[in-house]
Amino acid sequence: MPKNRLTILIIDHHPEDQEMYQHLLKQDKEHKYQILEADSGNEGLDILWTTSVDCILLTTKLPDMTGVDVLKAITENIELEQVPVIFLSRQGDEMLAVEAMKSGATDYLIKNSLTWELLVRAILYSLKKNEAEKVLKDNYSFLSTFLNTIPNPIFYKDIHGKYIDCNASFESFMGISKNELIGKSVHDIMPEQVAEEYYQIDCQLIKTPGVVTIETELMNKAGVTYDIILNQATYTDMKGEVKGFLGSITDITERKTMENKLKKTAQALDKNVKVLKKANLQIIEQQIAVIEEERLKVLLQMAGATAHEINQPLSVLLWHTELMVMHKDNPEKIMRHVERVESAGQRIAEIVKKIQTIRHYEVKPYPGNSKIINIDQSLSILCVEENDDDFARIHETFLSIGAIHPLRAKNPDDAFHILEDADMDVILLDLFDKPEIGFDFLDAIARMGIETPIVVVTNQKDEMIASQIIQKGAYDYLPKAQLNKQSLFRVISNTMEKYRLKKEIRQTTEKLSEMSTRDELTGLYNRRYLMEVLERKTASAERYNKKLALCLMDIESLEVVNETYGLRAGDKVLMEVAKILQRISRKCDIPCRLGGKIFAIVIADTSIRNARNVCDRFRKKIEKHVISYKDNEIRIRLSIGLASYSLTSDSSWKDLIQKAEHSLHSGKTEARTNLRVV
Repeated sequence: MPKNRLTILIIDHHPEDQEMYQHLLKQDKEHKYQILEADSGNEGLDILWTTSVDCILLTTKLPDMTGVDVLKAITENIELEQVPVIFLSRQGDEMLAVEAMKSGATDYLIKNSLTWELLVRAILYSLKKNEAEKVLKDNYSFLSTFLNTIPNPIFYKDIHGKYIDCNASFESFMGISKNELIGKSVHDIMPEQVAEEYYQIDCQLIKTPGVVTIETELMNKAGVTYDIILNQATYTDMKGEVKGFLGSITDITERKTMENKLKKTAQALDKNVKVLKKANLQIIEQQIAVIEEERLKVLLQMAGATAHEINQPLSVLLWHTELMVMHKDNPEKIMRHVERVESAGQRIAEIVKKIQTIRHYEVKPYPGNSKIINIDQSLSILCVEENDDDFARIHETFLSIGAIHPLRAKNPDDAFHILEDADMDVILLDLFDKPEIGFDFLDAIARMGIETPIVVVTNQKDEMIASQIIQKGAYDYLPKAQLNKQSLFRVISNTMEKYRLKKEIRQTTEKLSEMSTRDELTGLYNRRYLMEVLERKTASAERYNKKLALCLMDIESLEVVNETYGLRAGDKVLMEVAKILQRISRKCDIPCRLGGKIFAIVIADTSIRNARNVCDRFRKKIEKHVISYKDNEIRIRLSIGLASYSLTSDSSWKDLIQKAEHSLHSGKTEARTNLRVV
C-alpha cells in the first residue's frame, strides 16, 4: 500500500501548472505530500540524483529538452527506473503521450480535464502498479535462478521459432552464448538437415499444442554430435493462446554408445552361432556317411556320442544368444551373457532424469515495463445501466475508441444471466442511486467465482460510496459527469492492467507454492510438507487428545528393478505405488514421498489397530499388483513401519518419525513380517 506521506517531484516550467498541481494535491485529505519542483529537465534530473521521490509528474515540453528525453534518461538509470512517471500533456498532444507510454511512463493525464480525484488516483495507481511489478520481477528472478541450477539444457522459443531465452546448461551444451542465441532460429545455429527436423516439431506443436518427446541427434557449435532426448512443449498466455515453446534436452550419448557396442557384440555372436550350426550339420552328414559303411548299431552309437559332444557347447551358445535377444533392453543381463563367451565386458549405465512448465507455469517471461492497452484489440464490456440516455453516451464513446463490443443489462439479474453464457473483459456497474445494489452485486459475483473486473459508474455525489465499494472489491470508479473518451479509455486501460497483474501474481505464487511442497516424479507431497503437517497434527493431537499414526513404507525390491530393467522401470514403479497409495487413502489421510524409495502416510483420528489394517491392506494391494514395463511384468515387496503418537512430556513430531523409522528397520530384520508397530 502507498505510504501516508508521499514525495512528489513536479518537472514543469509553467508556474501556473505547478500551482495547479499543488492546489489539486492539497484537496486529498488521506495523504500528505512533500512537493519538489523543477523548471527544466536537467534541474529535475539533478534532484533525482540526490533525493528519493515516490512519484514524478512530467510535462511534455521543457526549455532544455522534451519530456520524452527526460523520461528516457530516467528509465535508462537502474536506480531510477522503478520510480513511476505520470506524463502530463495538453489537449491535442495525445501522440506525445502515447510515445511517452512506450518509453516507460506509468500513466498519462490531460491537463485540460485534470481534477484532484484523477490526479490522486493516477498517483496511487502508479505506486500500486510498481509494487505489483516488483513482486512479479522478484518471482521471475527466482524462477530464472531455479532454471539455471537445473543440469539439463533448457530453452525457450517464440511462436515463430526464434530463441528468446535459455539456461546456463544450454549455453554450455551448445557452445553458444545467450547473446549469440537470442533472436536466432534453428536454421541459424544447426546444419540444415537437423534444423529441418526441429522446425517440423515446431510446426506440429502449433497445429496440435501439447508435448512432443523424441530421440534424435544434435550438433553443437564446435561440431560435436550428441544423441539426445528432446522434450518440447507449448506454453500459453492467460487467454490460452500459444505464445511459444519450452524445451529440455537430455544427453544419452553414452547410453547410445553402449547400446551400439552391445548390438555389435550380439551380431558377432549370432554370426558365430550360424557358423557353428553349419559345422554341426556337416559333422552330422559325415556321421551319416560313416553309418552307411559300418555296422548300424555301432555307428549309430558313435554318431550319438559325437553329436552330443558338439551340441553341448552349441546349445550353450544358442541359449545365451536367445537370452540376449530376450533381454535386449537390460544392459546388465546382456553383459552377463556376453561374459559367458568373452573374457571381459562393460556394464551399461542408463541415466535418464525426468523435467515437469511454468506448466510452465507456464512460465511466461515478464516483459518489464507494461505497455499501454492496444485500442484496436477486441474487448467485451458489460454495461449494467438502467438509464437509456446514459447507456447511449457510453455506447457512443466506445464506438469512438476502437473494437469494443458493449452489452447492456438493465439490472443485476439480467447481468447474471449474460455472465452465465458469455465471458466479459470488464463490467461497468451503475449504482442506480442505491448503494446496497453495488454491495450485493459484488457479493454475488464473489460467490459465483467470477473474476471479471468491475468499474463502478457513479453520480458526482456518490464518490464516498464508490470508495467503499472499491474497498469491497471493485477495481475503479468513474463519475458520470466526467465521462468522456479520455477518462473512459484511461479507466478501462488501468483496470485491465491491474487485473492482469493480480492474476499473474496469484498464478506465480501458486506455482512457487506447489513447487515447494510437491514431489516432481509422483505428484505426492514431499518431505518438507510432511514435516510441516506432522508438526501441526501432533500439536492438534496433544491439544484435543486425538489419535495420530505415521506409516513409513520401503520398496524392498526397487534396487533389483533398477539393476534389472533400468531406472525408467524404477520410476514407473514409484509412480504406480504413489497412484495406489492415493487411491486407497482416505480424504483426511496425507500420503507423501520422503525421497528415494520411502513413502509415508499420516493417518489421523484412527486407532493404531485400524491404522495397521490400512497399512496391511495397502501392502497386500501392492504385492498383488503387476506392473507392466515393456514386455516384462514386475512385482514388488514392501516393508512397513507404523508408529502412534503418545501424549508424553517429551514426545514430539520428531520422536514420532524416529519411532516409525525404528519400526520400519525392525520389520526388515525380524522374520520378514513386513509390518511392525511401535
